[in-house]
Amino acid sequence: MTQTNARSLSASAILAMFLLASCAERIAIAPLAQQPPSASPATDAELKRVRCEVDVRSKHLACGTGAPLGAASADYIVGGQGAYVQLASTNVSYDAGAQTLSADVTLTNLLPDALGTIDGTTLSSTGVRVFFESEPVLTSGSGSVYVQNPDGTGTFTESNQSYFQYSQVLASNATSAAKRWQFHVPASATFEFYVYVSAAVQSRLVITEIMANPQVAADASGEWMEIYNAGRAAVDLAGWAIASNSGQSHTITPNATTCGSSGCSVIVAPGGYVVLGNNRTTSSNGGVPVDYQWPDGTGAAQINLANSNASEFVAIVSPGGIEIDRTTWGSTSIIPNGISVCLTSTSADNSTLTSPTWQQSTSAWSGSGGDKGSPGAANAGCGSAPAAGSVKTVTVSPSTFALTVGETHQYTATGRDSVGTAASTTFTWTIDDPSIATINASTGVATGVAAGTTTLHATSANGIIGSATISVSQSFSSAVYRNNLEFGTPTDADGSDDIIITRPQYALSYNSARGVPNWVSWNLNKTHFGAAARCDCFAPDPLLPPGAKVVVTGDYTGSGYSRGHMVMSEERTTTNAENQTTFYTTNVLPQYQDLNGGPWLRFENYNNDLARLGNKELYVISGGTYTASPATLNNAGKVQIPSYTWKIVVVLDSGKTLANVATTSDLQVIAVSMPNVLGISGQQWQSYITTVDAIEAATGYDFLASLPDAIENAVEGAPYVPPAALIPMQGPPVAPLRLAPLSMRGAMRP
Repeated sequence: MTQTNARSLSASAILAMFLLASCAERIAIAPLAQQPPSASPATDAELKRVRCEVDVRSKHLACGTGAPLGAASADYIVGGQGAYVQLASTNVSYDAGAQTLSADVTLTNLLPDALGTIDGTTLSSTGVRVFFESEPVLTSGSGSVYVQNPDGTGTFTESNQSYFQYSQVLASNATSAAKRWQFHVPASATFEFYVYVSAAVQSRLVITEIMANPQVAADASGEWMEIYNAGRAAVDLAGWAIASNSGQSHTITPNATTCGSSGCSVIVAPGGYVVLGNNRTTSSNGGVPVDYQWPDGTGAAQINLANSNASEFVAIVSPGGIEIDRTTWGSTSIIPNGISVCLTSTSADNSTLTSPTWQQSTSAWSGSGGDKGSPGAANAGCGSAPAAGSVKTVTVSPSTFALTVGETHQYTATGRDSVGTAASTTFTWTIDDPSIATINASTGVATGVAAGTTTLHATSANGIIGSATISVSQSFSSAVYRNNLEFGTPTDADGSDDIIITRPQYALSYNSARGVPNWVSWNLNKTHFGAAARCDCFAPDPLLPPGAKVVVTGDYTGSGYSRGHMVMSEERTTTNAENQTTFYTTNVLPQYQDLNGGPWLRFENYNNDLARLGNKELYVISGGTYTASPATLNNAGKVQIPSYTWKIVVVLDSGKTLANVATTSDLQVIAVSMPNVLGISGQQWQSYITTVDAIEAATGYDFLASLPDAIENAVEGAPYVPPAALIPMQGPPVAPLRLAPLSMRGAMRP
């Protein structure tokens, strides 16, 4: 393999080797735990090839371990069937006249990262390719055997290798659509072949260090930031962008000015770092080893890292426009002079610099002349700084904030010692006038009570006080909320993972282990729609009890998943405070945007039209369905990703309740279950109609239990039949994907 080809593959591809096992059913394999990235060759055990033998007469395929791979594959991560990927075949057949053996083959991604994409969303041009090491070889019989219908030929380990291409993004534990493989082979023959996978792998780039206020060099020469590659494949940053506040953005374009004429590239190896900054000339930037400078000599936008702007941020954006990582300052007092701020762990939450996961660097680098930091290297000094002294100052964030009556807001406080180092302490929260607003003494969550202005205080354990101003205005809601649990509180066999939260706008069961709601239940009618703007203010739920897992919006950043509302923002728009309640993370599930903005949105709009235009009263329950070993956002183990999201809607005439239900003709029940996958943005919601019984079987919850038994049994077992005008005309409904039980593992026979 040429050096150029090896480089292009290692910069964007993860390669897995596997066998093709003939089987009658799709095999579902739980995803592997995240493995630490490594730039070294795979172990000998991982380099074992798998030899596959096919008997045309019996349409039987058997595979076993072959010889180790040669040095040509040392650049790649490789592994056997069931390790990184899983191939499964169905509908194996043989046409004796055409001498064609055919099989429908699917590919399951067992990695914790998506395949066929570098940002988790945008499909790469090459998708996921299955390469044949060489054409199949007859082991008995006479004639010739070859791949009959390849999508093309390319270079993987050799030249002119046949491949099949799966042009779709494969999320962790997702299975591709079936592709028809065909071999030209004589009857009564046997043959063997070897196959590999080549695919772009989802990038895991993390902002790990920021120098926003250098002292040895001026800001215009000495500002820089560091990016770490937490993924398993190298990332070529050419075409990526760095974004900052006030619309600043710079697309990384390697050239002689930006990164030097000698071997100009910006490739981040797995487990490696790259430094981006204002100036790559060490004689004028304080000795910083900048790999790439964003001023490119063409007058293009330059990134300026503000020293005193609380809303300042830096973000990494993929060529497809997907934001992979973002760090926001969050305060005007956290940028030290001549000292970088560094992330204590590359897996820590880095969304806000005010978080204790960010610390000040403690050692100078060579040639810095006194500035402290560790550009381009592990942040060894981060988290190992001398113990901070006692708290001397307390800063409350935000310093001013406006609430409406009934609205809540989370305040934070930071204590620092005499030299500005963040000091660990606890805070007690108080407020001057509780008739205007109240505040939780331990959590800092404020709630508007009546119109007016008052001051809140955070007092550290050693008595140092920080303060902030809060103003409250009156906001009247015209919304009429009926019982959000009108048809019963959903229950299952284990109530220990149900943290029940109720508010006028909805009720929910929060699962602290999963980091998501088990279910959300709400009433919907035409009085719930108004002119309030969408707040886009995702925040932790202030009603969570102490000790519950708190999910922040940064947990979703860079994951490739949208923050999918259960209660839609539009459904609570009579006041700003009402809308805000829909942005608590307890009301959110991870959803691919193809689902969230596709059939899920279409079903939401259909329900909204029933309420607003159809004058109907709706009672809605929604949630997710999970595999036995769900993947988690950014593989952090904090927020589990559902394989399906479902919704149950009880439709009555306006103002009606359970008391008005005497027969099945008094209500309609619509149940849908939609796969949380890419590639379904164009599907209609009617394609995913199911029954309440099916959702109960998948979740273990009992729904609509307050209905009379005869009515409950009838409506839960019958799928909704939409009016003819709603049936999509593009063809028969597409059946939802069904997961095979996890117990179905191992070799399958035809």
